[in-house]
Parts: sequence; C-alpha cells; structure tokens
Amino acid sequence: YMQKFETTFSKAAIIIPAFFYLIMIVISIIFLNQIVLYLTRDIGTMMALGIGKGDIVKLLSMVSLCISAGALVVGYVIGKIISIIGAKVFGEIYQLPTISIKLNILLIAASILITAIIGQIAVLASTGRIFKITPKDAMLNNETNKVKDALESKIKILSIKLLLKKKSLFTNHILH
Repeated sequence: YMQKFETTFSKAAIIIPAFFYLIMIVISIIFLNQIVLYLTRDIGTMMALGIGKGDIVKLLSMVSLCISAGALVVGYVIGKIISIIGAKVFGEIYQLPTISIKLNILLIAASILITAIIGQIAVLASTGRIFKITPKDAMLNNETNKVKDALESKIKILSIKLLLKKKSLFTNHILH
C-alpha cells in the first residue's frame, strides 16, 4: 500500500509542477509584454539617448530574473505552508502515517534553473516588441493615441452635427 502511494505521489510531484511551469510561461510572457507596453515611452527615450536595444533587453532580462527569484521564494513558502497544513488535515482525516519528505537539493536547483529559463523565454518573446519601438513611436504611446482617438471621435461628432445643422438650414430655406 505504501509503495503504491509513494509511486503515485512521485508521479504527481512531477506532473503538477510541470503544469504550473506551463502556466508560468504564459503569465510571464503576458506580464513582460505589458511591462514593455507600459514602458514604451521610457524605452524610446533611452534609445533616443543612445542606449542600444541589446542593453534594454539586458535590463529587461535582469528585471525578469529578479521577478523570477521573488516568485520562486514566495511560491516555495506558500507551497511549504500548504503542504504542512494539508499533511496534518489529511493525516487526521484518513489516519495516515506520518511521512517525512526529504529536501531534494537537486530538485530545488532544477526549479531555480527552470524558473530562470522561463523568465528568459518571456524576455525573448518580448524582444520583438522592443525592437519595433522607435523614439518617435515612444512619444506617441498609447495614452497619446487614446487622447488622439477621443479627439477624432469628438471632431467626427461635431462634423456630423454641423452637417445636420446645415442640411436643416438648407431644407428650411428651400421650403420657405
């Protein structure tokens, strides 16, 4: 019975983290793309000052490593707390024997490496957006475009109102 439990537990210990790593890849790519979008003006300004795109990618890479390290620490702490509470609850409910899980240094090192690689994959996915940014485009970032679009729509509304007013004046003039 215990051998079957350990085999199942070992398989789950591989499958569950793999699933979360896949989710982490998607979230990291979306997050870093949003950072690049948010920092478009800053990136364009840095380029205008002569900082190369490679240096900007290196900076984003360092940001990604810091975020990955923080996420790894927070995830480890939360996982440890949940596993301790879960073991106590399930141990009392199902009267399971206490199992001591050894800390696997190799597994921790692999997690650190995988987390760093995932962060760098997200940076590589974001570089396409960075390489498209020019200093001119950076000055016309999304906020400027939103204002521009709002002004254009107001101008269109005013134009339509003016046309309708002229049409009504014209029809009133002809009828009278």
